[in-house]
Amino acid sequence: MLRVVLAALAAGALSACTTAPTTAAKPDTFWTVHHGTYNKAEQPEFMDCVFDGFLGAQNTAIATHVRQTKRAFGYRVDVIAQAFQYIVADIHDDGTYELRRSKYSDMLPFSKEVDASAACLKKFAGS
Repeated sequence: MLRVVLAALAAGALSACTTAPTTAAKPDTFWTVHHGTYNKAEQPEFMDCVFDGFLGAQNTAIATHVRQTKRAFGYRVDVIAQAFQYIVADIHDDGTYELRRSKYSDMLPFSKEVDASAACLKKFAGS
């Protein structure tokens, strides 16, 4: 519980004096957790798997939510809190996939989302 309170305080302090960490505003604050390919013929099912995996992993003690958006390259599923992006999954139309974490997400427990992402990548592995 103390970690959650400290993370909330850190997020509040950071949001008051800087731009929130997003892949657009601060791409250098994100690092790749894993990447790979999926069967692009199953893109909708793969996308649902990632979204549902992130949603099912949500910690009720943290005020985050999962969103899915259409992007020029394909789709994005991310875990956000207000303007902060913590976990970002890019699902490209060409069958490539990348999961990235913000350096600010290290203070919070997102291992279930990472595990769910890896399970989806394995289930829908491209050839």
